[in-house]
Amino acid sequence: MLRGAREMYGWAIRAEDEEVGHVSDVYFDDRRWTVRYLVVDTRHWPSGRSVLISPRSVNGVDPARHDLRTGLSRSQVALSPDVDLARPVSRQHELELSYYYSFPSYAVTVGASVALAAPAIAAKLVAGADPHLRSSRAITDYVVHALDGDVGHVQDVLVDDDSWTIRHLLVSVRNWWAIHRVLVPVGWIARVSWGARAVEVSLPEEAIRLAPVYDRAVGVSAEHETRLVRYYGPPPFIST
Repeated sequence: MLRGAREMYGWAIRAEDEEVGHVSDVYFDDRRWTVRYLVVDTRHWPSGRSVLISPRSVNGVDPARHDLRTGLSRSQVALSPDVDLARPVSRQHELELSYYYSFPSYAVTVGASVALAAPAIAAKLVAGADPHLRSSRAITDYVVHALDGDVGHVQDVLVDDDSWTIRHLLVSVRNWWAIHRVLVPVGWIARVSWGARAVEVSLPEEAIRLAPVYDRAVGVSAEHETRLVRYYGPPPFIST
């Protein structure tokens, strides 16, 4: 099901039927538009802190109870490698998480791709911060640049909690005096400029302003997604 990342902030993470923390952020890859980590706040424990867990560990979503069930144990989460959320997540840290949780890692792929480079260069590339790992909190309120002008601001990202991919940006646009919300499929996003706090979309301003209105109370039905496909047409960018 599609749901906003902001909707999941505060949801409980349950391990072995025991609450181990709450979702405080969603980290995603801004090229593949896949969720890489859930940031879990465990500060209600005496030695609590923020840790990262992979969505691959989530085996159940309960929107009625506002929780995500995981196969991890409380001790696994408690002993997870330290992460400093004030600094970019390094690929070295991703490797540590991958080994700790026994999940495949994007950083492992990166490490393999640079294996033919000089050892010192390869080590630097793997250890360096991943420029494509981004926070869903950070992208909120970014300006949306259409082909011919600014059209609104990012309100949220819509996540498929089955595949843990991001399918749409939720964009707040103004038409004269009224403000409404529309969805822009991520396949139309040409670039995210984190320095300029902007998302560049390969669509005309008017096309976004006149897109089918999104109603959070209704959510994204199959009919709404069909309307979006017909309205926008095939997106030019395919995740790699």
